[in-house]
Amino acid sequence: MVQELRKTVRKVDVGGEGSLLTGKLYCADCGGKMHYRRGTTRAGRDWRGIPNGEVQHTSAGFNCSTYNSSRKQCRQICCSHSIKEDTVKQLILETIQYALKSVRMDEAAFIKSMRSASEVRDKGEVKKLKAGLSKKERRFADLDLLIKKVYEDNAMGKLPDRRYEMLSSDYEKEQQEIEVSMREIQEKLMQFEQDTDRTEEFLSLVHKYTDIQELTPAIVNEFVDKVMVHKIEKTDGDRVQEIEIFLNYIGKVELSAQELSEEEMADEEKKRKRRQYRREYQKAYREKHRLEIRRVIEGAREADKQKQIAEAERATDVLLSMDSTEQVAVMVSGENKVIAESRLPTKEEVKAKYGR
Repeated sequence: MVQELRKTVRKVDVGGEGSLLTGKLYCADCGGKMHYRRGTTRAGRDWRGIPNGEVQHTSAGFNCSTYNSSRKQCRQICCSHSIKEDTVKQLILETIQYALKSVRMDEAAFIKSMRSASEVRDKGEVKKLKAGLSKKERRFADLDLLIKKVYEDNAMGKLPDRRYEMLSSDYEKEQQEIEVSMREIQEKLMQFEQDTDRTEEFLSLVHKYTDIQELTPAIVNEFVDKVMVHKIEKTDGDRVQEIEIFLNYIGKVELSAQELSEEEMADEEKKRKRRQYRREYQKAYREKHRLEIRRVIEGAREADKQKQIAEAERATDVLLSMDSTEQVAVMVSGENKVIAESRLPTKEEVKAKYGR
């Protein structure tokens, strides 16, 4: 685990914040790592695209690194696979909680499910396989002696050539069949041992934690192997994104689907239709009033520009009336004032500016 953590380059952003999921998320299409994108704050806009005086917070998230690199080179490879950090954290937390609950409810059933991919399910079968393997190894050694013996008999003239070729061919064929059978048994035993080791490692990890309510770097590194993020697809107008979560020792974990009642399904259908209607209405409105909205925004920008020009002219006139020492002092204080008073406009200022 330490080696894997050292391979991941963790860059801390300018805000001094990083993500505990860095190095765990991968693009499901190109296999590239997902890059962390910190949250930002900017002036908010309503659904028409006109500023509304509110502060809009963009959530921290992840994007495909291949997509980011290709955009810088003016060529698009893969797609963004954008996903919010909070969404991934919640899914990982629910997955870990589900795995812990499954173990605690029925540990024997969990062990059985872990070995479901293996043809060997219990120690009784292992004992039979080992006994069969020993028997085949002895027979393989006996065939070596028999092949050697018939060769010596043929060389000394005790065994005719035709008889020697027939016996030698039969012995070698039997040896090949035994060799294939021995290899299959060894693979089954190895798979059983690996499943046993993985199961014991995960059980010891489960017993280490009594209850997990939030993710920490230690929990993420001990439980999470990787997270595969698929691209966003549209289904009946809704955006759907598949996320695959792989835990250490046990692999991919799928949460059980929650069954909805008929009333809940009907309610979800109403919500879906309402969302679809809202999207279509807003899209049609923007298309119809696009020129008007653009004139409002451009008019406000032009007014800002004229105001800045007028203020710059007044400031220039004031500076020209001062001596050189006072000019330097005023310019420095003005730069500091701009930095100190940099802020987003209030709702009242936006209303006065855009007339809405």
